[in-house]
Amino acid sequence: LLCASDAAGTGESLYIADLKVGKEQKVTKKPIASLDISRSFYDLELGNVAVLRLAETTPAEIRIVLWAVIAEELSGICAKVVELTVEYVKTRKQFGVPVGGFQAVQHRLAEMHLQAEAMRALASFASWAAQSSREQATLASTAALSFACENAVQVVEGAIQMHGGIG
Repeated sequence: LLCASDAAGTGESLYIADLKVGKEQKVTKKPIASLDISRSFYDLELGNVAVLRLAETTPAEIRIVLWAVIAEELSGICAKVVELTVEYVKTRKQFGVPVGGFQAVQHRLAEMHLQAEAMRALASFASWAAQSSREQATLASTAALSFACENAVQVVEGAIQMHGGIG
């Protein structure tokens, strides 16, 4: 998925492009510096690459879609973190019994699960709104990203604690 200016330079649009370089295709990638070390960013120059134009968009509309996508990503990460933590506390033993048998651990896991599910629901709504309801898209994507950013930290910190972290 690419966001690019059109050839005439009149506006930006969203495109889907197949970036598998073939004999007749030319793709030049220039790395872009970013504070996010979890993914790479590039300035792409496409030559002879087939693209499918998705929609006429403004930078504000692109931002709304990206916020919804990031909220979806964070909710998926948190769901996986909760799943891995549940599996771990079933096997980790303290005082000869699995840690998952302690009520305090069960309560914290239940809270983490609720936070992850609430993130998923809000992110799904934001994704729907970005596609179907321009009136609700801005508020929905802003709320989803804000909620996900705040709660993802709590879910991951809880998982670290249950995996034996002390900090």
